[in-house]
Amino acid sequence: MFNWYEALDDVKKRMTELENRITIVRGELQRAQRETDIASAQRLLAVREQELERAKGYVEFIEHKLATSPFRVPRS
Repeated sequence: MFNWYEALDDVKKRMTELENRITIVRGELQRAQRETDIASAQRLLAVREQELERAKGYVEFIEHKLATSPFRVPRS
């Protein structure tokens, strides 16, 4: 049986990783000197931010599933 609590933990861990990567890429973007480095960092930042938004949406979905499930069981 699928464990929504584990899925929620996994997505929250992924969000933390993405937030850390976004911070790193923003730092790289500020230090970038060449046009190609700037463009590359901007593209990577946009991708990471989109991934983070999808993860946030998935957290909301899982939390809704947990809140409305007739089989709600407290976390062990």
